[in-house]
Amino acid sequence: MKRFARTLRGTAGFVLSAVFVAGGCGGAFGGSDEAAARVEQLLQRLEAQSESSASRPETYVLSEEDLNAFLAVRLRKYNPKGVESVRVVLQQDRLLVRADVDLSKVVSSRKAPEAGLLAALLGGRHQVEVDGVLEVEDGRGQYRLVGLSLDGVPFPPMLLDSLVDRLIEATQLSDDPRKPFAMPYGIKDVTISPGRATIRT
Repeated sequence: MKRFARTLRGTAGFVLSAVFVAGGCGGAFGGSDEAAARVEQLLQRLEAQSESSASRPETYVLSEEDLNAFLAVRLRKYNPKGVESVRVVLQQDRLLVRADVDLSKVVSSRKAPEAGLLAALLGGRHQVEVDGVLEVEDGRGQYRLVGLSLDGVPFPPMLLDSLVDRLIEATQLSDDPRKPFAMPYGIKDVTISPGRATIRT
């Protein structure tokens, strides 16, 4: 699962660091351990298939409910600094991420010059919403940012790329999720529809 985790880390890291500039969701999501276990099992099947020399193309379905349960369990386990809750909403061809984040805590351990400036401007607890499209074709993926909002107030589209650049610098992310990346486990295609993601290898 390490390759998958690295892929998620880039996108999730960006989402969690950008979350303070967005808004829209409230309340923590409890999550079901049973539902989270289904996601773990799906990842294990994907990993086993990718390592098998006799594997055939397969289709897997990941529900929004199970994905959020998995994220809730991970959030409780790893307790990332400043991130209080995260929830994903799967829409038609869109990936909406909502979170409650305390930016001051997120950047307090960072030494980048931009961290202090962002904390001063946007510090404190915020409700964040990140709207984007995960594009996957021929085993290559890319997260295309569509919008960001903070406490329900959207950022102007013309400022998004500049803002994301500053976020990446301030949080010292190792990966820019806007750049294309290789999908793990031989995944060839991902289709997002309301409440579910369909994964094809």
